[in-house]
Amino acid sequence: MTKIWGIIGLGWLGSELARRLRKSEIEYWGTTRKEFNWESDDFPAEHCDLLFLNTPPLIIISPDEFVNKIKMNPSGIIIFISSIGVYGKVSGIITEKTLPCPTTKNGIWLYEVEKLLLEKFRNQITIIRAGGLIGGLRHPVLSLAKKTSLVPMDGFINLIHRDDLIEIVMLISKLQKSILVINAVAPYHPLKSSYYNSWSQKLNLTPITFSGVEENRVIKSDMLDEIYLEWFFPKLDAL
Repeated sequence: MTKIWGIIGLGWLGSELARRLRKSEIEYWGTTRKEFNWESDDFPAEHCDLLFLNTPPLIIISPDEFVNKIKMNPSGIIIFISSIGVYGKVSGIITEKTLPCPTTKNGIWLYEVEKLLLEKFRNQITIIRAGGLIGGLRHPVLSLAKKTSLVPMDGFINLIHRDDLIEIVMLISKLQKSILVINAVAPYHPLKSSYYNSWSQKLNLTPITFSGVEENRVIKSDMLDEIYLEWFFPKLDAL
């Protein structure tokens, strides 16, 4: 079992992971925005056996600068939370074997960081390409229902509940070897129009109207099909 975790940083996802670690009596430390500066601070500043990197795309620094800041001992484990956004507008069934083709600045930054991490820490790194995150009071329907205009482009959902993502992270931490890339998306892919309007009805929100249909894609995971069989929220029907 990993002795000490380092969490960069303690936001919506990281703080809930920290709560899970406390419950399991696992030692950890973490950073917050108030005490940590991505541009000037190297990480980890303290010893850790597992470094959990949970960062938004940092356009303010280059991917090279970001990866060069990571000072991890050769026996340590690194888990980097990336995004399915690295696949860009690739359509159809997407697995870990699908070549990313990011089209946004955020997606391009994340994919460049992924490649550099794999080059520098190949035997230590697991990259988790997470789908859209829900949980607690966080759900896309809450913002979509406030829009006064049509919501652009219907398509299949590719989401994951925070509790499932944390459980996947915990599972990876117990494995004897790293898994280079994992798509972390729940195995439930209805159309957005159906899924979000079901939620809007449940929460007494304004119905959502979409302007059209995009090229549909479904994100799947060959890796999770083998190692993660018991989902907490496979149908994404609770917060």
